[in-house]
Amino acid sequence: MVTPGIIDIHTHVYSGVTDNGLTPTSAASGPASKPMVDAGSSGCDTFQGFPQHIIPNTATEIIVFLHICRTGLATNPDIFSPQSIDLDKTIETITNSNGVITGVKARMVSPALEIMGIEMPKMAKRAAVEAGFL
Repeated sequence: MVTPGIIDIHTHVYSGVTDNGLTPTSAASGPASKPMVDAGSSGCDTFQGFPQHIIPNTATEIIVFLHICRTGLATNPDIFSPQSIDLDKTIETITNSNGVITGVKARMVSPALEIMGIEMPKMAKRAAVEAGFL
């Protein structure tokens, strides 16, 4: 069953920064502007371009999750060492985003799981708690 008007819950619309990033217009599923969630394309080191270049240039509402990885999806693999995460800067970025960031993404794939294990989602939860999401 296809139902128009529902939020697209998993997109990557950081075009030009991530390899899999689309423009919000090309990611839209139809002519009407439906909200979409950018599921962690940016991290604390790459976020600033999102509110400066992506959000103001689209009519589509974008709900932004910040990736726990400093670079978001701009690097591949995204998490390749414990230094790929800066928890303090992540919390600071969320706090200073003026409500643009609404969640934290922990991408539970290899090699991040082998490197960080259960600490990665724990850090994402801590960032969410300290930012006031939970």
